[in-house]
Amino acid sequence: MVKLNAVLKAYPNECEAGFKQFPLYIHSQQRWPPLPPLAAHPQGKFWPLHDAMFADRTHLSRKTILAMAGAAGLDTKRFEQDWDSAAIKQRWRASRRKAIRPVWMPPHGLSMAR
Repeated sequence: MVKLNAVLKAYPNECEAGFKQFPLYIHSQQRWPPLPPLAAHPQGKFWPLHDAMFADRTHLSRKTILAMAGAAGLDTKRFEQDWDSAAIKQRWRASRRKAIRPVWMPPHGLSMAR
């Protein structure tokens, strides 16, 4: 990630990065990761929650994710409402569709798809 950040900083008008939610179905915890960070985004806490979940990814449950959300400074009542909302589920589905569409990948490994 450090190298990617350096490229983005060096070429701010030529490069951009996007993050797509694409959990692997082989993981036993795959049903939890996509939605909570998206639900944290309206409160500006996508990355803090994402990073907390990734750091403790073997112990994810609704209860532990709610605790992580509180520790990240989220309004947990609002977060839980967003997490359960149809809008967040739709946002994840759209992100997943974009993640699985064909991408042209040049030899240097940076995607040119938008």
